[in-house]
Amino acid sequence: VFVSSDKDEGPFKEYHGEMPWLALPYDQRDLKATLSKKFKVQGIPSVVVLDGSGSVLNKDGRSAIASDPTGASFPWIPKKLKEVLAPLKLIGKDGSKSSFDNLKDKVIGIYFSAHWC
Repeated sequence: VFVSSDKDEGPFKEYHGEMPWLALPYDQRDLKATLSKKFKVQGIPSVVVLDGSGSVLNKDGRSAIASDPTGASFPWIPKKLKEVLAPLKLIGKDGSKSSFDNLKDKVIGIYFSAHWC
């Protein structure tokens, strides 16, 4: 479903005319704003992939499409965090080794930083 960020209806109609899919009517600006806020759209183009019930499958569909233009991995459901973290080997500042399994059933935070922050 095309949700336009065009400034007026003329360009919306022209651009929508090039697309094979449905669109939110241009005059539904309040709903467009609501959807943009709900899905935290920060820039365009942006693609959010939803399932049939409206649940989000992928918040970054644009990157998924770009990396899989033939749709071989459609609907581009990202791996769950535990699937990504499970094979990781973690280290303590004393050099001790651990794994994600040792954090199972614990509340954890993932801190992204650098020494210069």
